[in-house]
Amino acid sequence: MKKNNNEPAVTITPELAAQGTSSWIKRFRWILFAIAFLVYGNSLNNGYNMDDQLVTRNHKLTSQGLSGIKEIFTSPYYSDDMGYSYGYRPVVHLSFALEHQIFGESPKTGHFMNVLLFAFSTFFLYRFLILLFGEKNYLYSFLICLLFAIHPIHAEVVDSLKNRDEMLSFLFLVLSGIQLLRYAEKYGTKHFLLCTLFFLLALLSKKSVYPMVFVLPAAVLLLKNISFKRLFFLAIILTFPAAVLASELQTARLIVLFCFPLAALFLVHILNNFSYEKDKKYVWIVPAIAIILISALCVVKNTPELLILIIPFFIWLFRLDFNKGIWGSAILFLGLGVYFDEEIFYRLSIMLSLGMSLFLYYFKKEKNIPLFIFFCITLIGFFILKQKFGTLIVTLHFWAFIWLLYKYPRWSVVFSFLSLILIILFSENRMAGGSFYTISISLAALLWFIYDKTNKKYLIKYIPVITMIIAVSMTSYNYYLNSKQQKHLVAKNTVEETELKKTKPNDGKNIFKEGRDLEYVENPLVKKHTKSETVATGFYTLGTYFNLMIFPKDLSFYYGYATIDIQKISSSGVIISIVIHLAMVFLILFYFRKNLLISIGFTWYLSCILLFSNWLELVAGVVGERLAFLASAGFFIGIAGLMQEFRLIEKWKKPALVSLAVIGILLAGRTWVRNADWKDQYTLMKHDIRHLDKSAQANNLYATNLMREGIENQQLTSEQKALFFKAGVKHFRKATEIYPDFFNAQYDLGRSAMYISDTLGAINAFKECIRIDSVFSPAKEHVAFLESHYSGGAK
Repeated sequence: MKKNNNEPAVTITPELAAQGTSSWIKRFRWILFAIAFLVYGNSLNNGYNMDDQLVTRNHKLTSQGLSGIKEIFTSPYYSDDMGYSYGYRPVVHLSFALEHQIFGESPKTGHFMNVLLFAFSTFFLYRFLILLFGEKNYLYSFLICLLFAIHPIHAEVVDSLKNRDEMLSFLFLVLSGIQLLRYAEKYGTKHFLLCTLFFLLALLSKKSVYPMVFVLPAAVLLLKNISFKRLFFLAIILTFPAAVLASELQTARLIVLFCFPLAALFLVHILNNFSYEKDKKYVWIVPAIAIILISALCVVKNTPELLILIIPFFIWLFRLDFNKGIWGSAILFLGLGVYFDEEIFYRLSIMLSLGMSLFLYYFKKEKNIPLFIFFCITLIGFFILKQKFGTLIVTLHFWAFIWLLYKYPRWSVVFSFLSLILIILFSENRMAGGSFYTISISLAALLWFIYDKTNKKYLIKYIPVITMIIAVSMTSYNYYLNSKQQKHLVAKNTVEETELKKTKPNDGKNIFKEGRDLEYVENPLVKKHTKSETVATGFYTLGTYFNLMIFPKDLSFYYGYATIDIQKISSSGVIISIVIHLAMVFLILFYFRKNLLISIGFTWYLSCILLFSNWLELVAGVVGERLAFLASAGFFIGIAGLMQEFRLIEKWKKPALVSLAVIGILLAGRTWVRNADWKDQYTLMKHDIRHLDKSAQANNLYATNLMREGIENQQLTSEQKALFFKAGVKHFRKATEIYPDFFNAQYDLGRSAMYISDTLGAINAFKECIRIDSVFSPAKEHVAFLESHYSGGAK
């Protein structure tokens, strides 16, 4: 058809564009709802699964329906006939009681409600992000929610009825955030009360939403024009119940948990109103405070290895004010040397003060007398107190190196590398502090020589930075080497005393108390270990979560020992995790007020996932995919922020969209397949055990399930039951091979061996039980009975 040139042109006004955007936003909300529901649609026919008895399936509270509502709000989340109890999540039990009251008790109904809750969580998350980041970012908000809807790491939450607590807490948190944003716009009392109510419901679903008492108000403060006094008052109202529940009614912990998020929010307010041109002379205070806080954490936790975390802040401080950086670091290392009584800290303090004073004298023709006096006092004081010549020799060596660097740069390179060779050849420990010292001065000499010959002035900035990084790394690693020599662990898989670290069991009087006693197979950190190993294992845990966010391939119903063992700070996985998470901290600081998608997103992620790093509280299984549910939303926000910052979609529109489509299909397909794995407990364990050959508890749980299936399933023939029993014995035996002191697995191995008439195997298993617990009479009775009826005898 021929175009009519007389038709008036359509002018797209800003108002018309806004109407089009709003129309797409409304469509996207329902598209996301549909995608979330469809992706998990094949889970609707799944049955009951692991730990569902904690919330449903003839549960003593929820099976009563609404008639048990009073008891629900006055009872702990879990309790048994022996008086052991933990947790307080009444909203979770109330949701199942309401479901049972209306629809009756059925796994299909439970799974339908779970999928519906997840779809609504995605729906309202998009609404929240639009209000927070504005309609201009509606496509990035859609991408965030799409990733949230299809990512396989959420399968454990959606497919498990027991994990409804994660969804309820997330849904109520998002609803609270929406009301908070409405309150920021209108200051309405209704929004204030609804925000408080929804957040309280989130806490009563699961208290792990606690970090959001800081993240949500901070995000609103940075993005919305709101009175800080009003916001701070609301933050106080939200923080108090969060601190009460998270503190488990411990006074000291309550004070810290109440004050910390409010202090952090106040700091964000100060930084947000900071004017660089007006206040730039005070900027150095920020990295200085960070360095002091990290150092204080090292002292409180008695873990000097954490000093590696100060590297980015030292770099920042040196860039802002080099003189204050030298003075601050010299005084800091002197203080740490006095506290930890470690020569390496004294040596760093001496080297920094000497190096700077000599550098100024030789190269700048400046006399920094106070710094040189500080060096002299520190060196003399250390020598008088410790009577050690090593530091004096190193000091003279360093002085000679600085002089050579000034007079003969080429010979300073030869001198430093010759020193390094001698250290490596004749040092008892080739990776001790001397090696790192000579490596650092060798690099410094080489860079200075290149600068002297090429006059590339940018090298001047890198020389002190590189030297400082190596120096601090040397300190952390050298302390690790020293602590490694201490007696801190018995040999793995031996019969020596394990010295388990037990928490005090909950007597039921404090219904807010979370957690329970863990066994070694659930978390190896219950065994006595060093602070260095705690730090390393925590970083390895965080690295595992990060890996699951990027490559959600081998998802597991359980991890535990020895899928994840106690880690060393020098292991490659730990080092990679440290680098990744330090990079996240850097991105948060660098993009503060530049790209808040990045800054808010990664702050959200880190503040939530750190709860499950095993630094604050030990986690059953060490890692749990369900525990990343809340944190994952922040991770996806940060990823979208990086895509926005580097304009990936705008620059490479077609390739970027095709790539995103492929990734989306792969993730959704992986989630769909994972749903099928969660059909029932037996199917789930049978699938996952193939890549859990190192997990003692996973093999024990699978073996227990095999034995139960063989005993309770009346449709099985005798031959089929025998196969189940033999498979159960196989996996019990695998569990005991991984951890020979696994008492429960040894005892169940003995009982299972009796089912398949393996008398000798049963006797050996029961004897192992007696070795582990010599007063356990049932095992002795079994051995006596079996040996009296075993014609071949037993050794």
